[in-house]
Amino acid sequence: MASGSRILVYAADGASSSSFLKIYDRIVTENRAAVLTTSWGICERRMPASHLSQAHAIFQRAAAQGITVLAASGDAGAYDCGPDAPAVSFPASNPYVLAVGGTTVRDGDATVREAAWKGSGGGTSAKWPAPPWQMQPQAYRVLADVALNADPATPYMVAYDNSWWYFGGTSVAAPIWAAVVALANQYRAHMDRAPLGLAAPALCEVAHARDLAARPFRDVMSGDNEGFAAGRGWDFPTGWGSPLAYDLARTLALWSPAENARGGRSEVVMLTPTAREIQGAVRVRFARRCLSTEVSLRTRRLPPGRYTFDRDGEPIASLEVGPGGRATARIPSLDPHGHVLAVSDASRRVLFSGSFTEAAAPVLVRVDMIRTDAATASAS
Repeated sequence: MASGSRILVYAADGASSSSFLKIYDRIVTENRAAVLTTSWGICERRMPASHLSQAHAIFQRAAAQGITVLAASGDAGAYDCGPDAPAVSFPASNPYVLAVGGTTVRDGDATVREAAWKGSGGGTSAKWPAPPWQMQPQAYRVLADVALNADPATPYMVAYDNSWWYFGGTSVAAPIWAAVVALANQYRAHMDRAPLGLAAPALCEVAHARDLAARPFRDVMSGDNEGFAAGRGWDFPTGWGSPLAYDLARTLALWSPAENARGGRSEVVMLTPTAREIQGAVRVRFARRCLSTEVSLRTRRLPPGRYTFDRDGEPIASLEVGPGGRATARIPSLDPHGHVLAVSDASRRVLFSGSFTEAAAPVLVRVDMIRTDAATASAS
């Protein structure tokens, strides 16, 4: 699908998780490719904890090196570990991996119509906390991230050994998505931008954008994976949808989100007065949108004067409250989770304090800051 790519094939000595860990480690260590796609998967719950930890470290290194890792989300629908309970497939469930789900192509007029494929893997990880770029409210990583036709009933025709063969499954969707990433990387290189690297945050931003000339995804809004239904926007079986490849590559090469872009998720905490006689109120809002975070502070009915907004006792912003008792402050690129927040007066007396109770996952590196000397080849 990316016919100019130089493709490197790495073969394991077996289908065990330990064999694939060796393969992933070698690919990332050799650092010869900017795209890595794998169609091997295993029930996440059956992965040994030590193997999960090792794989996580390998995929972290891949992201730091600018390598995009893609994996098939699985062909057992919402029940990758069996019919008893919903479960997902590894390595697609890892937050450093782009999980590719499946669709089916439906008959219609000249416009292509897609629905979620029954076999498309998708659900909530039982192992990985939600990464910072995840806009869905679940506390753990959710997948799929994206999708493409994978239904064996609407198969891909492949010429092999003088015959036509028919293939389906997310094992086909993943390498085709890898080709789209390779083409986007080529476009980005022409614009002097680094390879895409960790792809999910950038795709999240693209999906939320309202200022694009053309939409980069076909939103799949019907069908299900026998556990979760597709719907408007992101969903479990198909993620953000299937790629409109040219417009997606063009967007990833030319577009960047505006600093004041709206959308995403937010949480609000009212700081608690430290004494009964303290007047006023302080509201702290934490907003997260894929690649960016921001803390905003708003006061009401505070006595006029100078105040500071502190995190763990260290001042990070100043507030000048006027006669109306109001002041605001915005602090970009700050995640307050796991920290004590406070407002102090000019004498450094703490007047209000509080915290966000739910811990956030470790912050991932911003995509456009990832640099690499890797070639724009595909590793399969």
